Amino acid sequence: METPTTTFNDRLKTIVQLTRWREHLPYDIPLTALGALLAIYGMNNGQGIDWRLFTVMLANILAVAYAFMINDIEDAPDDARDPERKHKNPVSAGRLTVRAGYNACRIVAVASMALYATGGWAVFIIGGTTLLLSHLYSWRPVRLKAYPVTDVASHSLMLSGLILLAGYFIYHNAPGAAWLVAGSITLFSVYGQLYNQLRDFERVPVLAGAGGGGRHPD
Repeated sequence: METPTTTFNDRLKTIVQLTRWREHLPYDIPLTALGALLAIYGMNNGQGIDWRLFTVMLANILAVAYAFMINDIEDAPDDARDPERKHKNPVSAGRLTVRAGYNACRIVAVASMALYATGGWAVFIIGGTTLLLSHLYSWRPVRLKAYPVTDVASHSLMLSGLILLAGYFIYHNAPGAAWLVAGSITLFSVYGQLYNQLRDFERVPVLAGAGGGGRHPD
């Protein structure tokens, strides 16, 4: 096992690695923007985007990062049994302690909720739901991803549908046809999650049971 990171800069880099931001940033930004644009188009009153879109967009990025972080922390014992996953997971590789990982998660969660609050109460509630699902998805006492239905449903909502709705509710509180868009994107995410499940079962059968049929929160 590698020695845990000691210097502040190295630890910060390791925590950033734990967020796996490269894997979800290309989806968080356009989904949030799409939700906001749908709301503005639906209102048809000449209102344009403002600074709230960018704060809520950052909140969404942090919320999804939280999902990846808690997933790798909780899955560290399982990942340690697979050479490839062990290297990619800073906790299982020993570059970051579980305690440091959880402390980072708490900071990310608080920052995300503070940013969600700038979008209003509806956005704050949607953001809180996203973070809650992100936590329960991987947290071992509950571990939603250990059950097929809750795995697919929570995964798809927290990484697609709720992200779009957070952007939408900044500017509009009556989604209407936007529900169809959110539902379509969520169903597309369901397809992606089912594909990931099949891939994991075929690739690493010994870890399939321990990982609850889908290690990756994306």
